[in-house]
Amino acid sequence: MVYSLEFNAVSGSEAQKRAQQDFDDLQNETAGRDVGRIERFLNGESNHPNSEKARRKEREAEMSRFMALMSDPVYAKLYEDWGKKLNETRQFLDDARDQLAKFRASIEAERLDIDARAMRLPDGTLVYRGDDDRAYNRDGTLSENPDAQDIIWREDSARLSESQRNDDRAGRADRLEQKLDHADIAVGESAERHDDTANPTTSEGIETEMQGLDDIKAGIADDLAALKSDSLPTYEPTSTQSLSITLPQI
Repeated sequence: MVYSLEFNAVSGSEAQKRAQQDFDDLQNETAGRDVGRIERFLNGESNHPNSEKARRKEREAEMSRFMALMSDPVYAKLYEDWGKKLNETRQFLDDARDQLAKFRASIEAERLDIDARAMRLPDGTLVYRGDDDRAYNRDGTLSENPDAQDIIWREDSARLSESQRNDDRAGRADRLEQKLDHADIAVGESAERHDDTANPTTSEGIETEMQGLDDIKAGIADDLAALKSDSLPTYEPTSTQSLSITLPQI
């Protein structure tokens, strides 16, 4: 009954021979003898007895190509400089993220101060004083609330220009964070190419890689400098009247 399907496909004698061979092979394998039975059930070049040897020879050939390039002092120096620049760029990106976190804290502190000085309408909406002394929403549109244009502004009331400048800085901080994320990916891909000795990068390719890393650092450094220099200016009242008030320190 066990070999009924075999009998339908081949003659009974052939099925019996195959069953006997499988039985004998099992006994030999149990005894620790290799009979090559697995090769009868698996197909493909990967099961060929010479496949591992071929793969090993290919790996050796790839390493030989890399070592031949490294035997050139000029190439070896370029390759070493590439590795150093990768490490420097990673450290630069880490430092940039630390600085960005400080900028974000400063921007948020400014926002809290601005909103604390904004005027609040009866429905809870905050409005900001425009240069024309009218009330504006945070998005820069003129407030349509019927109570908004009757506001008597305080001397330190938050200006629309203050709010918009803060929002602009927050937006640039967001874009810088995205740029840092893309830079991390680019540096990671460059590091993979650096470590891929099976497909060594040419001298010209290494120079291109290092220039790309320099460009990444330069672009981010410019954005950081812009955020640092663009601090929110201290509010200066337009009135020349002598008033005893304390202005917030920004």
